[in-house]
Amino acid sequence: MASLTPIRIRGKRTGTKAEKGLIGKRRKVLKTSSSSTYPHGAEPPVDLSSRKRKRRERQLSRIEELPTEILQDIFYLAGNLNLALVSPSLQSQLSSTHVYLAHTSRTLRPVLGPLQEEDRANVSELSAASRLMSCRFFTWSFFKQWLAQSHHKMEDQHATSSSNAAEEYTALWRSLEPRHGLLPPLKVLHGPWTSDKVEFLGVMASSGEDLAAINPVHGETAYEGLGQAISEQSELAVRHMLRLQLNPDTELLRQAVIKDGCNREIVEALVGRAMRQMQSSAGPPQRTCDIDFLDPVLWAWAERARGSGDERGDWLSALLKEKNGEVWQLDTQ
Repeated sequence: MASLTPIRIRGKRTGTKAEKGLIGKRRKVLKTSSSSTYPHGAEPPVDLSSRKRKRRERQLSRIEELPTEILQDIFYLAGNLNLALVSPSLQSQLSSTHVYLAHTSRTLRPVLGPLQEEDRANVSELSAASRLMSCRFFTWSFFKQWLAQSHHKMEDQHATSSSNAAEEYTALWRSLEPRHGLLPPLKVLHGPWTSDKVEFLGVMASSGEDLAAINPVHGETAYEGLGQAISEQSELAVRHMLRLQLNPDTELLRQAVIKDGCNREIVEALVGRAMRQMQSSAGPPQRTCDIDFLDPVLWAWAERARGSGDERGDWLSALLKEKNGEVWQLDTQ
């Protein structure tokens, strides 16, 4: 077997005592020779310029040198969100609550109010309004502030309860008559379902738009958010999501019953929406229900619950039997 070539590893003092002594003496000589160049107690100077990375100062453009008041007027008249994204300087000058409120009024005005018969909703205006509501600053608290300002009302969170306040803001938004096709922001269509997000969704869902028919991306996000609301046991979020014309199917009902504890209010909301969707559809053969009330998986869960003494088993069996009878009667009409 060939002998291995020895190597020296830095930091490992594995030499003999004689070698260690020579290395120590050599280190002292180098230290004294280097220190003799400078006065006693002084250290060699450090070239800081070589360590710091030199930054080139960027010259501001002519529009960036304008006064902030003029920039804000330009931003308001242009109505283009991209202006604030041109540079950090413009973004800092155009980032204030006053500017946000004014720009929101400027952008939402064309998509609010009654639509005349000879007019049509402008696609670009709807897209700009939807993009505005998806911005980071457009939170539930900001939206409430804008609604209160647009109706010349002062926001008083201590005067009314949370539920009454949410209903009041919903009424304010409905009175503005948002146009058909104005999409809610994607951030309110999925969890986690906090109280602010549920209230924000309640206002946006008050129009009752068929979200999946208007925009497939929003529709897919809404279905995922509905599943999250069921998992988080957020009954109010489930009801708001169903107002966006989402059609629950058998798989979603299985999730609510088997996986997420069979919450009665949530199950009844899903079943009720499926029945209303069937009743509002055209006559046979178009009239169908997306939930199979004879699903063997659901009936098997109900039987197991009944066997273990869980009253939800009897309740679910009665509900499935009742709704299946209603579906049969609608099919025979």
